[in-house]
Amino acid sequence: RAQYHELDAYLPLGEVFAWVMYAGMERIVGNESTVSRAAGPDGMPLHLDGFGTAVGTGFDVSMTKASSLFVRGKHVRYRDRAFEPSHLQGWEATVEFKIQF
Repeated sequence: RAQYHELDAYLPLGEVFAWVMYAGMERIVGNESTVSRAAGPDGMPLHLDGFGTAVGTGFDVSMTKASSLFVRGKHVRYRDRAFEPSHLQGWEATVEFKIQF
């Protein structure tokens, strides 16, 4: 079972520029049908029990009526409580140029 929750906010700064803010959370839970990641203290199998968060910012630029530039950066963290070595964190960056025709 997976659940994703996101919140985006856009603040226009002029006719062609917008500042973007982002926050997100994900929860992923496995069951007996998923592969066991480890064994608990009682010897029972531990299944996927993941939790992740992300916060970021960026900007949008409307270059023409048919083209835009999107720049985003966010810090992400993820941890599977059933498998301690899976504690991950890092940065993600994207640059996107869109042309509509």
